[in-house]
Amino acid sequence: MLGNIEAREILSGDVDVVVASGIMGNVALKAIEGTAKLLITSIKAEFKKNIFTKALASTSSPLLKKALSKYDYTKYGGAILLGVKKPVIKIHGNAKMQNYVAAIYQAEKVLQSKIVEKVEKSVEKKDRNSEKKF
Repeated sequence: MLGNIEAREILSGDVDVVVASGIMGNVALKAIEGTAKLLITSIKAEFKKNIFTKALASTSSPLLKKALSKYDYTKYGGAILLGVKKPVIKIHGNAKMQNYVAAIYQAEKVLQSKIVEKVEKSVEKKDRNSEKKF
């Protein structure tokens, strides 16, 4: 557990999970997605400028695709909403079939891992411990 982080650190690799309110989490995700889309569009435009940049694109494109593939949200399903009695997976409003399939597999993993029950027990344990202090 790391504690509080700045928004610019979300993709740093220092944390695996970011806990945020629904609105703030959604704004952060949309901003990151928009920035990534803008960067990719800009890089593509630069590669199309002339014959030299097109040649460079043909050699560097596989590397860029590999580097960017781990940020492809369509592979991951959605975000797990905690604080509810049953698992809830939130996916994009503009989701495609691949997103739904990934979310179904993700939901299966969440059910098998019993993460909702584990979080609930952890919260109950912390509540009991905090009551003892008073």
